[in-house]
Amino acid sequence: MKKFSAIILTLLLVATMLAGLVLPAFAEDDGEMVLLIASASTPVYTATFEDATYSASPDNADDSKVYYLTVTSDAPAEVLAKVTYTLDGKPFNGTSTPGSYVITANLPEGQFVDAAGNPVTTLTATLTLTVSELSADIPGKPYAVILLSADGFATGASVKSLAASIPAEALKKFAAVDTMAFRVSGTKGGAYTILIPISSTLYEGRVRAISTKNLYLYEDGKLVSLEKQGYKVALKDGYYEVTDMTGDSEMTLAIAVKKACFPWWIFIVIAVVLLVLFLYFIGRSKREEAEAAPAEKEPKQDAAKEPETKE
Repeated sequence: MKKFSAIILTLLLVATMLAGLVLPAFAEDDGEMVLLIASASTPVYTATFEDATYSASPDNADDSKVYYLTVTSDAPAEVLAKVTYTLDGKPFNGTSTPGSYVITANLPEGQFVDAAGNPVTTLTATLTLTVSELSADIPGKPYAVILLSADGFATGASVKSLAASIPAEALKKFAAVDTMAFRVSGTKGGAYTILIPISSTLYEGRVRAISTKNLYLYEDGKLVSLEKQGYKVALKDGYYEVTDMTGDSEMTLAIAVKKACFPWWIFIVIAVVLLVLFLYFIGRSKREEAEAAPAEKEPKQDAAKEPETKE
């Protein structure tokens, strides 16, 4: 009977191990082999939760673009569906508002380990949402100064329009002027590009063309060409594009076209031409006089006299 029982127990053990449903163990009680059956252990998966930075739309108006973080794991979808995310203890389903957010991933107990193999039930990571474009309307004008950043601006970065104050003395040499002032702050050293709008009114009157030399920086009581100050300036689609800007700054700019006037060398050319013409006509007059003089000096021949007859 004992031999038959041992055979039955052995068959049950093999079937259980093949099915992976139970963990067998044996104990001896009064000479009898007793099978101890324990329930199978829950599968364990590795999970990681990493920081991420995204650049949002300029005005954050695209509500369909929501940014969030998710756990990376080899767990099947049905297990990952049990993971929940919270921000300051409240459910978090993503955001489109720039800022920095510390997100907590809540994992089912006993089913996950971290990259080091330690059991975990929570993981944290930071979601940073930046903006790639900032703008500031210019008071009284239908356009704005625009700032662009390929890597996205730091949280809290801003551009603000200021009242442009340039004395008339600094502008007296110019026929057409458009001024603006703004302050850039909170960039934390990141690089960016400034787009300066060119007003169509500048092209009115005698202004036919505008170049990169017409963008000036008001500094120390005078207007200085921004290009000559070492800034990288280009014309692009109705804007001045000033690239490779870094750090916070406050700038008063003017797009100014100098009054039309003849360069001094033109007056010299005209004077030389007039002098040449004057000398030419003087010389011509003298030649004509010289040619006429010999004819006048020839002696006049007396008319042949008839012989006189004596009576």
